[in-house]
Amino acid sequence: MQHRLPALVLLLSLPLQAAALNDPTRPSPGPGGASAATGKPAWQLDSTFVGRGQRRAVINGKQVIEGGVIDSARVLRVRHSEVVLEVDGKAFTLHLTPAGFKKTR
Repeated sequence: MQHRLPALVLLLSLPLQAAALNDPTRPSPGPGGASAATGKPAWQLDSTFVGRGQRRAVINGKQVIEGGVIDSARVLRVRHSEVVLEVDGKAFTLHLTPAGFKKTR
């Protein structure tokens, strides 16, 4: 019985330890997630596609077309390295990081 108690305590504490770990492969918070500094929704531009009459972007892991809406933001313009969003009547631009640039033909 003495040998089983420490093993039982260790076994029961594993789920608590696993819940505290941060998964580095987990996507960034969605558009509904708030930025810690401002409390406003945070958007991250993951990729863009501009070609043959199609203009799409991936923002926070979700695909959206030019003119579409993601959370409370309307996508005004999709360019090769940036996307212009409008929130509450104000426009702002999301930029791809330099490592994310890849021009299509």
